[in-house]
Amino acid sequence: MCRLPRFFSSVPGDIGVDYDKLEVFITDIDHPRGYISKCLWEGRDLKAKTFNSVVGKARNSCNLLTVRASSVGIASKLVGDRRVDGLRIDKDSNPRLYGRRYFKRCEREGTIVELDITPLLKRSSAKDLRKLYRCTQDIKHTGVNVLLIHTVKSPLELRKYRDLRTVAEVHGIPRENTDPDPVFKILGLNRDKLAGRYIASDVEVLE
Repeated sequence: MCRLPRFFSSVPGDIGVDYDKLEVFITDIDHPRGYISKCLWEGRDLKAKTFNSVVGKARNSCNLLTVRASSVGIASKLVGDRRVDGLRIDKDSNPRLYGRRYFKRCEREGTIVELDITPLLKRSSAKDLRKLYRCTQDIKHTGVNVLLIHTVKSPLELRKYRDLRTVAEVHGIPRENTDPDPVFKILGLNRDKLAGRYIASDVEVLE
């Protein structure tokens, strides 16, 4: 069973990680290199026409794959796509893309909400947080799994995941939504797939 990671943070390239390729780095107690996650941005990395090819190629390069949507089409398309683990929401995301019905669908399909709470850690103004609040206000009415991340410029800025959960709770995201266990299950399954230990649903290689 995977232990709770000591850190769970979004890490830029100036502390040893290529930020364009490896956006999330988890320092695990038992696995120093941790897990790596990749976020594909609509407009920068993919479009509706290239969604399938880009997602298919990226799937084998990381343990957790998320998409940051900027259109209704991509936001709807990524939910339920078994190659995509979750969607990215940040302070600049479009609130019109999300709502209770959308998060309920994410819950049913097992799609994670990867939430960048960096502004909540920097005493941002209410004006700067308005979009983020509007995007996340309906999460509390659902059981969707929320994965908290934050951007750092130095290893000294890394925070324990339990601290991120506390900050998110203060801002209206229930702790039950930010439980990391469901995410660990997905990460473990994806790692097994990449290692060739998992072939298909209910079929795995035993060693």
